[in-house]
Amino acid sequence: MENVQLVSLACVIPLLVFDLVWEHYFVLALPMLITAIRPWHGDSNRNWGSLVLHRILPAITLLCLMATPTRPYFDMNTVDYYAMVNRFAIWTLFALGLWQLRFKRV
Repeated sequence: MENVQLVSLACVIPLLVFDLVWEHYFVLALPMLITAIRPWHGDSNRNWGSLVLHRILPAITLLCLMATPTRPYFDMNTVDYYAMVNRFAIWTLFALGLWQLRFKRV
């Protein structure tokens, strides 16, 4: 599973470093999103931190990657809005991926 995690992180890195990222490039974020959402086995320690990291942050990231449903709630320029939410989603996925690599799954 660590190989899948590394490949998923490698797919997200171009989205972080390129100056120009077209909307269809965000398909590269899907492997990391699927990796972040997958269930953790043997997690007897179910606390709020675990819930936030395993379920809530990936769900917020998915909403940010879709961006259009949340657009009416923000009074921003359209270009700035999409750049902000997509950048937040990619950095969150990257951080989640690094955090999950640190801890081994059973």
